[in-house]
Amino acid sequence: MPSPISFTQKSGEIKNEVGDENEFYAEWAKFKYQVGFDKFLWDDQREQYFRFGYQLIPQEDPKLEKKSEVFLFVYDKNLNLIGETQLDNVEYRFESPFFKDGKLWSYVNVEDELGFAVFTFDF
Repeated sequence: MPSPISFTQKSGEIKNEVGDENEFYAEWAKFKYQVGFDKFLWDDQREQYFRFGYQLIPQEDPKLEKKSEVFLFVYDKNLNLIGETQLDNVEYRFESPFFKDGKLWSYVNVEDELGFAVFTFDF
């Protein structure tokens, strides 16, 4: 089932060979500003797969490009898409997310200490 809120795959052609650095960065931009997907995460309590998609938000200074539009896709155990949403209050990639006890856990850096963000889904 195609996704109505985001792209389901990368699009457009990207050259395999370029002639100079400027052409390289032009081709790289075609790639990096398209949606990208993380691996499927299995939640054994819901018996569903979850997957995040990210689309980088261009910035004037490419070194500051860390913010993204973040999408959540939910699939049944047969990998049929059953729900999706854009996570409006999330701007950054989840770090090594995993499910434990029906909750999504993700690593976070809190003042140079390892911590976790824990998310509960109420749907």
